[in-house]
Amino acid sequence: MTSRWPRARGLVLTEQLEGGIAQALERSGHIERGEATVLAGVVTAIVHLGVTATNHLDRGGADLLADIRTQINAVIAPRGSSSDPVPATRRGC
Repeated sequence: MTSRWPRARGLVLTEQLEGGIAQALERSGHIERGEATVLAGVVTAIVHLGVTATNHLDRGGADLLADIRTQINAVIAPRGSSSDPVPATRRGC
């Protein structure tokens, strides 16, 4: 039987990571506190899935990081900005 303590420690680390991401998003000036908290969870999920997905096993670190950055930017970039990688048609705008 596996101990629950490693999972508990992992959850504490995740909570700290999400808190830091939420604070950074709030400091950006275009995301409010409630939205920043939700987006921090989304960013954490993107990172987790990005580094653990089996379809990335053959990719190098730089390629994987670039893919993760693109996905995160698609979620947090101000809509309508020139750095917005998601076309308006895909956002339902």
